[in-house]
Amino acid sequence: MSSTYKILYEKTGKKNSTKHFTVKNEGFLCKNCHAEVPPQKSSCRNHCTHCLYSLHVDESYPGDRLSTCHGLMEPLEITYSGKKGFIIVHQCLTCKKIMKNKTAPDDTLDSLINRMRSSEIHSKKKSQNKKYEKR
Repeated sequence: MSSTYKILYEKTGKKNSTKHFTVKNEGFLCKNCHAEVPPQKSSCRNHCTHCLYSLHVDESYPGDRLSTCHGLMEPLEITYSGKKGFIIVHQCLTCKKIMKNKTAPDDTLDSLINRMRSSEIHSKKKSQNKKYEKR
């Protein structure tokens, strides 16, 4: 089921500037782990609930579906924002674009925890490498 939303684009610098697009909240088959992913109940689904991978379908804003890349987006890390909660940072494996998306209530807890752990390990390694570079 699709519905049309108006999204306010504050970055345009124009007052009352809006962009119209059709929101598609559909289930899909994950291109990474091949799991069947159901539509999200409260918002648009943009990543697999099992492996957290996504497809590069949005260009500028979540839900715009304007990207022509359509590459697989790897979840790099999980961050936390006081207003939005947990955020998945994805990087497109094709064009290398980085995008952030909120986690979904039905994301697999094990996937989130494992990604957070791997993010911490990666951050520690970067920090250690910087110490050695300064010497």
